[in-house]
Amino acid sequence: MNSSVIGDSARRMFDSYVTADRDAVERLLTDDFRFTSPYDDHIDRATYFERCWPGAGSFEAFDFEQVTVDADKCLVVYEARTKKGKRFRNTELLTFASDRIRSVEVFFGRTLAEDDTAASASKLELYFHPLASFCQKVLIALYENDTPFEPNIVDLSDAASRQAFLQLWPIGQFPVLRDTATGLAIPESTIIIEYLAQHHPGKLALVPTDPELAREARLRDRFYDLHVDVPMQKIVTDRLRPDGEYDRYGVAHAESALATAYDVIDAQMATRTWAAGEAFSMADCAAAPALFFAGRVVPFGDSRRNLAAYFERLIERPSFARVVGEARPYMVHFPA
Repeated sequence: MNSSVIGDSARRMFDSYVTADRDAVERLLTDDFRFTSPYDDHIDRATYFERCWPGAGSFEAFDFEQVTVDADKCLVVYEARTKKGKRFRNTELLTFASDRIRSVEVFFGRTLAEDDTAASASKLELYFHPLASFCQKVLIALYENDTPFEPNIVDLSDAASRQAFLQLWPIGQFPVLRDTATGLAIPESTIIIEYLAQHHPGKLALVPTDPELAREARLRDRFYDLHVDVPMQKIVTDRLRPDGEYDRYGVAHAESALATAYDVIDAQMATRTWAAGEAFSMADCAAAPALFFAGRVVPFGDSRRNLAAYFERLIERPSFARVVGEARPYMVHFPA
């Protein structure tokens, strides 16, 4: 099923609710349609029209914040405005059978005040360094969805910058995302992307809505962090050690681990476009910087053509190209 057709059908469903066009909705729903909300437990089509349709025509508009299609499912995040001036945010998951809607699950959000000061005050601040691979991972996620944020480059060699960062996150590792609306400081690149997907979603669902695809994306995210990025960093940090302090055994183990990871990736990418399947996800955010730096210390080799082709797709991604460009002035500090 074409994703654009599913997205258009989802929008028509909401438009018909605004105009109270029941005939249009009747045509959109399958005969075995089911509706679920905090107030409705898997009710059938007839009960849906009995309970829910009386509210049709009472809305001014549905302003879509996110419409994401994944296979036969469409996730819609919206702000609803009633003709009486009320506003609220909900999320709905629509499941399709061909071009018709088989089920709708509604997840209620909060009611918005007329002057929603909490929303207007919300600002994301990212504490990071452009050369750090885990920071680049988060930057890719932010750029993919054009998520606005305030960049704060941390210089750990500067006493004042280091101390200010340690007050935010005593562990002293970046990236850290701070949400001024909640006061939360969120560390760890994977958790940051999960937080963005939940609280600041965009046009691209970096964490898939389908549970199986989400599990695969998380698995590949951990794979690239633990089995590509970590051994790469072992090799890089060893090159920064003073003479006589090298860990030859540890470096040899890291190089072997990277070779094994390369073989796994090469086999997987024979049948995939992106790390977790056919859609770009959080796993690719992890893969891009990990492979970028790993390939510099342990080349992929001529035989791993699927890996090389995948890396080329990552390099051509505008979000990652931007990240690489922003890191370029700092690349003189990377030990070749």
